[in-house]
Amino acid sequence: MNQTISPRDRRRAFALNVINGAFYTLAETLMDANLVLVLFVSQLTSSNLLLGAMSALNNGGWFLPQFFVSGKVQSRPRKIEVYWAVSGIRLAAWLALAAVLWFVKQPSVLLGAFFVAFAVMKVMTGLGGIPFLEVTAKTVLPEHRGRLFAWRFFTGGLLGLGGSRIVRWALMQPLPYPRDYSILIFISALLAAVSFIAFSLIREPASAARSPESLAVQLRRAHEILRTNVDYRRYLLGRACLLLGAIAFPFYTLVAQQVLGAPLKVAGDYLLVTTLTTLLVNLPWGTLVDQRGKRWGLQLAAVGWAITAGFSILLVLIARTDTLARLPFPAYYLAYPIFVLRGIFNPLESVCGSSLLLAIAPEHDRTLYLGYANTLLGVVLLLSGLGGGLVDLFGLPVLFAVTVGLNILAAVFLRGIKPGV
Repeated sequence: MNQTISPRDRRRAFALNVINGAFYTLAETLMDANLVLVLFVSQLTSSNLLLGAMSALNNGGWFLPQFFVSGKVQSRPRKIEVYWAVSGIRLAAWLALAAVLWFVKQPSVLLGAFFVAFAVMKVMTGLGGIPFLEVTAKTVLPEHRGRLFAWRFFTGGLLGLGGSRIVRWALMQPLPYPRDYSILIFISALLAAVSFIAFSLIREPASAARSPESLAVQLRRAHEILRTNVDYRRYLLGRACLLLGAIAFPFYTLVAQQVLGAPLKVAGDYLLVTTLTTLLVNLPWGTLVDQRGKRWGLQLAAVGWAITAGFSILLVLIARTDTLARLPFPAYYLAYPIFVLRGIFNPLESVCGSSLLLAIAPEHDRTLYLGYANTLLGVVLLLSGLGGGLVDLFGLPVLFAVTVGLNILAAVFLRGIKPGV
């Protein structure tokens, strides 16, 4: 039987959860995989496959390991104890990544060391995913979760305004490459430490613990849930298409840089535009999601991402004509709407993705529902790294066209989930 949690502790948990989200969002802003780190890696390799793999690892690393630890996590009355242990390892890996970029100079070794350190950091992030979601579910009421995630990203966006200036400042320093990027990652590690401490201070009530189960038993139970729970199955299909539809994200920056001729320093401006837009829409989205439902929010995200990819196709095709040379302003200005659209629609996936899963999962099996779903979605995200291969083989327009199709499919699958969720 779950212990009760007082209204005061719920308010305290909500505030600490928001502080955790604010500082973690700022930390991630400084090393945005689709904007900052893609520029770092692009100076070491011209392989679009590796550029796409980095983005897939950034997202897939959070999802992939969760099912493999779900059997152990569900046996703990207080999941936050797992969060404490994992956060220490995450922080160590984060600092190791900064050290790699500061001390390693040989390009091929640097590229390999970067991917190893980055992978460890992201996998450790994934191991903390289930305890984070469990503690959130136990301390924040379902009708407040949309607003919770909106406030996390809103406050993170406020801090991110300064973060975009930090990115611009660091990349303009007279430091030898890649030490400018090392500074960004080191600062982001310190901010991540603050976020870990804040979440660790939440008073999680103890809950009834299941006996530890083997991976085989967990797998059999998960397959049965997938077979019998229609909403769960449609959620997985819809969100899988949605996440695969994010294969274009790292290539929006490359459209600006390589197709439209944006200088390196403009990366900070694009980040600022995305941050400002996100800041404006986060709280309204959170209120609307709590009123209209998480399913509605994810469907809208899918439509928005399809529009973004469609606009990018148009830019690439225009660039193949002589139209750009006749513009009365720099061609890379045309890329700003891409980052405005990202700022508008990306928060919906962040606010609704996990919230919808928590709404579908029953409390007694929540750890299994979360772990199985997120590991399957992690595999999907790793596959999304093949987007770079699509670019190498067929070019950017084909990649963006595939993105449009996947997001339309996502909207169709999500529509099948019962209304009101």
